[in-house]
Amino acid sequence: MRDFKLDYIGIGANKAGTSWVNQMLGAHPEICTAEPKEVHFFHDITDFTRESHKGNFAKGLSWYQRFFNHCAEGKVKGEFTPKYLIDPVVPKRIHQMFPNVKLLLCLRSPVDRAVSQYYFLKYFNQREKRPMHQALREEPVYVQNGLYFQALQRYLEYFPLSKIHFIWFEEIKDKPEMVVRDLYAFLGVDPTFVPATLYQKKNAAKRSRFKWMRDFMASGERFLTTAGFSRIVRGLKAAKVNYLLSSLNSTSIQYPKPTDADKAWLLDQFREDILNLQQLSGRDLASWLS
Repeated sequence: MRDFKLDYIGIGANKAGTSWVNQMLGAHPEICTAEPKEVHFFHDITDFTRESHKGNFAKGLSWYQRFFNHCAEGKVKGEFTPKYLIDPVVPKRIHQMFPNVKLLLCLRSPVDRAVSQYYFLKYFNQREKRPMHQALREEPVYVQNGLYFQALQRYLEYFPLSKIHFIWFEEIKDKPEMVVRDLYAFLGVDPTFVPATLYQKKNAAKRSRFKWMRDFMASGERFLTTAGFSRIVRGLKAAKVNYLLSSLNSTSIQYPKPTDADKAWLLDQFREDILNLQQLSGRDLASWLS
């Protein structure tokens, strides 16, 4: 256990392309991703989450290592838990355990990201019951998840900017080949590899038919992993059993558009943070401000 190390950790952001990125990582023959994708180890914040996501850091490194037992020696290893971005305790904890780890951060217009998170929690996760106008203003998580610059300041206390790789949601849609090439190069694996699922969309808009079934599938996956059977979980996924069950338990949905008032309110919350991120990253973020 003393020799256990991680090469990368995806720290967020929620609803900004992390599932697609994790799929691209798992497709590479030199990379091994955690099973399941989100381990929920380093954070304490537990809003809109299951009981199995709470208090995991106290279980120690040996518990955390179970999510990588399927990884062969020499593979580049890592995980992706978007809640790591917003919890102030996480950067120090990561640095104490893995001071040389590389960090991956997916970024999306914070207004669009907040709206997407609301729809996910309301229609798929089914934990959000309030109308959008009320939820956005009452639940801090919708804004907190989009304050990227603010969150980065906590990480930059422990990691240099060169250790943080930005992945822009707009480029995932428009330039996926470039995104995976740069991602692989950052992690030091063959950047010429092209995943078969490069153009496959992840987490498309959908509604769960039965919340209990979705929760049962997620809980079962984590139970098998923590019991030491992560290889079985990966085998079931390779056979697309999880895809079949998810398809049976979901239906496509056309989300209603947010009102201009809600979008304007959100932009007011994010404007200063966007401008600061633009200066830090050197990327033109004018489209996020319009």
